[in-house]
Amino acid sequence: MRTRGRTILRTTAVLVLAVVMAASPTAGSEARFETPAANRAAPPPPPVAVKPPLADPSIEVTDAGLVAVSTGTWVPRATAPGPGGPWTTAPTGLAMLPTWATGPEIWAADIVQIDRRWLLYFSAPVAGLGRQGRCIGVAVSDSPTGNFTPLEDRPLVCPRRAKAPRAYDDTVPEPGEPDHPRAGAIDPSVFGDKAGKQYLLYKTQGRPATLRMVPLTKRGTRVSRIRGEPRPSTELMRSRKIIENPVLVRRRSEYVLFYSQGNFRNCHYKTLWRRAGTPTKLAKAPKHALLNRSRTGVCGPGGADIARIGGSTQMFFHGWVCRTGPGSADFTACHSHFHVERDSDLDPRRVLYAARLSWTSTQRPRVRFFHVPAGG
Repeated sequence: MRTRGRTILRTTAVLVLAVVMAASPTAGSEARFETPAANRAAPPPPPVAVKPPLADPSIEVTDAGLVAVSTGTWVPRATAPGPGGPWTTAPTGLAMLPTWATGPEIWAADIVQIDRRWLLYFSAPVAGLGRQGRCIGVAVSDSPTGNFTPLEDRPLVCPRRAKAPRAYDDTVPEPGEPDHPRAGAIDPSVFGDKAGKQYLLYKTQGRPATLRMVPLTKRGTRVSRIRGEPRPSTELMRSRKIIENPVLVRRRSEYVLFYSQGNFRNCHYKTLWRRAGTPTKLAKAPKHALLNRSRTGVCGPGGADIARIGGSTQMFFHGWVCRTGPGSADFTACHSHFHVERDSDLDPRRVLYAARLSWTSTQRPRVRFFHVPAGG
């Protein structure tokens, strides 16, 4: 679920730290943290932001730099001149709740600019779906750092069982499918294709979990229609494991889906990817690990988002850090058997990491290097 310090390095491995010159989000200074390619048990890179913590980050490029939104009350927000920061807390993003929402604890918001307006897609609690039940709404603002106001009093995505007005996408199951979703919809993520069409990806709660995609109107505020009725969403993937946080990108003639798998509360949470010629073929495509603890040293690297900055592909994701000792002001990646509920005395928090991705000749993504905090 996207409920979106200084690192102590204990290793004898050789670390390569390089800095290249530049100074803005589009041509910015890239201080990088790299480990030898053969080292599979990697030491963790330093997070680029510990305060504010940013869980399930969504990052967008603006004229002034970068803006991030994350999981939390009223949608926490932060800004920075570039991936390495410094990241500065900004006022929360959501100005008010839609009438159908029952509280301000928002999961995994997604911020995008469409048709010269800024849109905030969010999953808010709703009655009728159980304790964790949520539905997806959309809010609008003239500025990425302004107050976002929900549009209309109707969810964008919400199952019919919810005690809310009927949504534009009520995720009616296909014939023969089990009744999905039983606990709501979360993890909104917008994908725009080369033709200017917008799509919303999201996760349905419960097991098996599904990742779905529904076409939006040109302005991104409603589900597009066919013969007067909203178009139904399409199932992209289904799994008895926990899968969530879908982010779709286009690479030449293929689609690459990044997503999280596992329990976000522990270090086994990870980021995977699949690639296919069409989104509907992603379910049968091989899955590959991009970020996990053994490769990165980060505890639970997930909730990832992709941003294009200056022609390069940047990935932002969260991971768990814990205090190094009672009363310590320092944090390090939590131990391998960490679980947030069992180890609450370690003051765990999800913090922001950033990595530069590159693409092989066959369009396979790989981590080129990790960013380090500005001035680090």
